[in-house]
Amino acid sequence: MPKVLGENELSRLFRAVTNLKHKAIVFAAYSAGLRVSEVVNLKREDVDSDRMQLFIRCSKSKKDRYVTLSPILLDVLRAYIVKSNRRPFKYLFEGEQPGIRKEVSSHCLRHSFATHLLEKGIDVIYIKDILMLS
Repeated sequence: MPKVLGENELSRLFRAVTNLKHKAIVFAAYSAGLRVSEVVNLKREDVDSDRMQLFIRCSKSKKDRYVTLSPILLDVLRAYIVKSNRRPFKYLFEGEQPGIRKEVSSHCLRHSFATHLLEKGIDVIYIKDILMLS
């Protein structure tokens, strides 16, 4: 069974997040039902405040779709953009620049982990077992 937060728990979570960028990320994930990959790939141009929609590119099924943009999320996103020290340029939630030129995702860390274990001589069956548990 999936874990589900009650409304009181969600309220406490939203109040506990004080960083405006992090609050916008959490609100986007919750209010639009987005996956992590969908949140991090949001571009400024994907926010359509006239039609109150978010454009989601290449979701898990590799298809584009529109989801509803809630008025609260729109307010949170506007506050984040206006008050941000470093306004987003292309992606809505741009990170600090670590000097990595590759297009990567959070799943890239999983692949890197497995590859580095393999390069260190760890048995591929053991690596597979570790990845199946996580």
